[in-house]
Amino acid sequence: MVQLAILTDLSKCFGCNACMLACKEWHSSGCYGPMTDLKPWGPEPGKAPWSVFFMRVLQVEVGAFPNTKTFSVPISCFQCKNPACVTVCPTGAIYKRREDGVVVINYEVCIGCRYCENACPYGNIIFDPVEGVSKKCVMAIDRVYDESLPLYERVPPCVRNCPAGARVFGDMDDPNSIVYRTAMRKGAVPMGPEFGTDPPSLYVMPGVQTNESTRIVTSEEPEEFALRTGAADLPTLLQKLKNVKPTGGHCSGGVGNAKGQGT
Repeated sequence: MVQLAILTDLSKCFGCNACMLACKEWHSSGCYGPMTDLKPWGPEPGKAPWSVFFMRVLQVEVGAFPNTKTFSVPISCFQCKNPACVTVCPTGAIYKRREDGVVVINYEVCIGCRYCENACPYGNIIFDPVEGVSKKCVMAIDRVYDESLPLYERVPPCVRNCPAGARVFGDMDDPNSIVYRTAMRKGAVPMGPEFGTDPPSLYVMPGVQTNESTRIVTSEEPEEFALRTGAADLPTLLQKLKNVKPTGGHCSGGVGNAKGQGT
């Protein structure tokens, strides 16, 4: 089994929003787009702006004045092992892929009832009023499986473009993977474990001591870049996922069964 996931180190994130913008840019075209924007620069009287984002960055303040501290929390779909969203979908449009554990929505089957949006305890599903369907982060699997890209680029854009190296991508079910070993070493935890959704994408909480450099690493340093993002595991990971293709969105096929698993 493969469970694709992202580890986020909150002690590194400085809230630049590069991850959110990179995600928006990548998905503005392709089978999981479009990323609808309605009046993004300001509402008309009685109308609010509406923008589709697959991820967001929250600013969280802790402590009591004057001893307060603010830290940034990037949030996108956690690809839960027990996703609440799939259990409420009446058409099977939203389902968890058997191959890589990613939860996707088939736009051709979605009827826009928004049950999944209300069921997600993290608020990680958004409704597109133009297409009339629900949309969400799919961990950019159309990028991961894109053989035309250089190997080290075949990671989600939020991971690829984080200047601080706060996000790592990989197979959380593989104890030898970079993402798993980093999560265990730093004591990473899930968000909202009380919801019972068992999210594999984890967080390293602020204040965890690390000797790792936060120097910005670019694609001009491919080996270090690959280690920083988890892309160094891609040869092994993609061998496990040989011949796997993206589904859901406007891609071909895919519907969930009674257990919410893709068929």
